[in-house]
Amino acid sequence: MKLDALLTSAGINIGLCVFFISLYSVVRKQPSNLYVYFGRSTLTQERKKSNDSFKIGRILPTPAWILEAWGPTEDEILASVGLDAVVFLRMIVFSIRIFSIAFLICMFGVLPLNYYGQEMTHNRMARESLEVFTIVNVKEGSQWLWFHCLALHIISFSACTLLYFEYQRISKLRLDHVIACPPKLSHFTILVRSIPRLEDMPRDDAIKVFFITYHGMSYLSHQRIYQSGAFHKFMTNAEKLCRKFVPLRALSFNFKRIPAINRCGLCGGTSRSYDLHDNAFDIEERRTPLSCSGSGQREEEIHDPTGAISRSGRKKSACCKVLYFTIWNVFFVNVLSASVIHQLMFISQPKDIPFVLARTLPGQATFFITYVLTSGWTSLCAELVQCFSLTYNLLQKHVFRKKADDPNKVPTFPYHTEVPRVLLFGLLGFTCSILAPLILPFLMVYFSLGYLVYRNQMLNVYRTKYESGGQLWPVVHNTTIFSLVLAQIIALGVFGLKKSTVASGFMIPLVIFTLLFHEYCRKRFLPIFKKFSAQALVEMDRQDEMSGKMEEIHKLLQSAYCQTATIHEDELVDGCSREDN
Repeated sequence: MKLDALLTSAGINIGLCVFFISLYSVVRKQPSNLYVYFGRSTLTQERKKSNDSFKIGRILPTPAWILEAWGPTEDEILASVGLDAVVFLRMIVFSIRIFSIAFLICMFGVLPLNYYGQEMTHNRMARESLEVFTIVNVKEGSQWLWFHCLALHIISFSACTLLYFEYQRISKLRLDHVIACPPKLSHFTILVRSIPRLEDMPRDDAIKVFFITYHGMSYLSHQRIYQSGAFHKFMTNAEKLCRKFVPLRALSFNFKRIPAINRCGLCGGTSRSYDLHDNAFDIEERRTPLSCSGSGQREEEIHDPTGAISRSGRKKSACCKVLYFTIWNVFFVNVLSASVIHQLMFISQPKDIPFVLARTLPGQATFFITYVLTSGWTSLCAELVQCFSLTYNLLQKHVFRKKADDPNKVPTFPYHTEVPRVLLFGLLGFTCSILAPLILPFLMVYFSLGYLVYRNQMLNVYRTKYESGGQLWPVVHNTTIFSLVLAQIIALGVFGLKKSTVASGFMIPLVIFTLLFHEYCRKRFLPIFKKFSAQALVEMDRQDEMSGKMEEIHKLLQSAYCQTATIHEDELVDGCSREDN
C-alpha cells in the first residue's frame, strides 16, 4: 500500500467524521430527540424540555457539545455517573499519556531510522510504500537497532510507572467508595451454594443447622432462592404486556348491551353482540409470590444457582469474553493469516512464535492503521449520532404516531463492548510502536476523540443502572501488561531475525521486569478489588449501630431476598459488600 492511498483512506474517514459530528450537533438540538441524546440528563432532571418554537440556531452545526463534555471535573463525574465511568475515562487518559510518550520517541527517532535503514533511492514521499516506514526496511546487523531496543525500554518503563500510579489512585477511589456507600441489604448477605443435604430432616432445617454449626456468630436467617429460568422470563414478559393494557382501564365504556347495527358484507348476517364487563381483578393483588418454602417444586428438583449473581458480575464476565475474542480475531488471526505455512508453524512449533509474529506483523501494519481509521475514528463519531436510537425515535413518532419518550428505555453504558475496543487499540499501539510507528498518530487522534465522545455520552446519554465499584480496572491492568509482554516478545523475535543478538539479549530482562512488576501489583492492589479491610468494615458496623440502623436492617433482611415472581435483575446488586470479611 502506498502512502497516498493511506492518506486517501484517512481523508474519506475524516470526511465521515466531520459529517457525523456536524449531524450530531444539529439533531441534538431538536426537542423531539430529547430522550435520544439527553436520556440520562432527563432522568436526573438536569435538563428540561426546551421550547418547540423554531430557532435558526437549531439547524446550524456548533461545537458547543465539546465545551459541555470537557467542562465537568473528575469529582463531578464521580458524583453524578459513578466510579465505573471514572475508571473507564482513566483508562483512556492512561492511553493518551503513554502513547504521547511513544509518539515523541518513535515518530522523531524510530521512524527516520526505519526510513533510511537501507541504502536505496527513495521515491517521492507520496508514492512511497508503507514498508519503508517499518522495521522491515532496516538492514540486518544494523547498529541502529539499538535505538529501537532503547525506545521499547523507555515505553515499557513509562507504561509500568503510569500503571502503578493509576492502580494506586483507583484503589484509593474504590476504598473511598466503599466507606461512603450507604448501607444496603447486600452488604450483610452472602450467596452460599452446595450446602450438604441431610436425609433425616427437611431442607430448610438442614440449612439452618449448617449455619448455626459453622457460622453461629454471624448467622441471622436464610432465604432459599431457585433457578426460575423460563418461568421468570415468562412472568417478566407478562408484566410488560400488562403495563400496555393498564392505561385501557382509565377509558370509559358503555357497559350496556348494544345491538349490532352493522352487517357483515360477505354473508349478510348480523354480527354478534357482546357484553363489556369491567376488569375486576387488580393486577397488583393478583401477583402471587413464589413461596420460599413451598414453591411447588419437588425437593429433588431444586438446584443451586450457577450463573453471575449480579448485573455487574455478568457484564464483567462478558467484557472478558469479548476481550479474548477481539484480541484473537482482530490481532492474531489477521497477523497469522498472511501465510498458511506460518499458521502451521505457529501450531507445530510454539518456540518459534516470536519469529512468526516478527515476520508477519510489520506487513500487517497497513491493515491495522486502516482498522484504526474505520473501527476507531468513524465508529466513535457514529456513536455520537446514536443511529439506531435516532431511527427508532423518528419511526415511533412520525410513522407509527406513538410516544417514544419512555424513560425506562434509556440504555446503560456498554462497558462489555467499549472496554475491549479501547484495550485492543492499546495492544496495537504497544506492538506496532517500534515496528510501524506510523500507526501512533492515528491512535492519538482516536484516544483524544474518544475522551471527548465518551465523556459526552456518559454525562448525557447513558444512565447508571448498576455500580461495580471499579472492578474493571484489574482487567485493564492485566490486558496492558499482556500487551507490553507481547510487544517485547515480538521485538525479541524481530531483533533475532535482524541478527542483532545484543539487542535480543537486552529484551529478556525487560520481559522479566514487566512480569515481576505485574506480580507486585497483583499482591499490592488486587486484594482491594476482592476483599475489604476488616478495619473499614468494623468502623462501618459501629456507625450503623450507633445510628440505630442495624435493627432496621435486620428486620428488612428477613424478607428482602424472598424470591417472587416480580423480582427483577436490577435488584441484584454488586459493589461494596461487607460479607467478604
